[in-house]
Amino acid sequence: MSRVDGKPGRRSPYKPQLGELVRDLAHKGAVGAYMGTECGLAYLRRPAGGCEWSTPAGEIEPADGVELSADL
Repeated sequence: MSRVDGKPGRRSPYKPQLGELVRDLAHKGAVGAYMGTECGLAYLRRPAGGCEWSTPAGEIEPADGVELSADL
């Protein structure tokens, strides 16, 4: 999960492993496989495949307890 880095209102980004499922807090909790980070943006892809999307790196957290279904 995102952690407070000692500065008010600032979180240090969660650093997942490549391919790890994460929750995108900036996109209504969408779940995606982590593809990498560049220029402060995390790139995610739907678990079933498809186009990548980007989100601020500080807005992702582990997707613990997520059950995959056909609609993901």
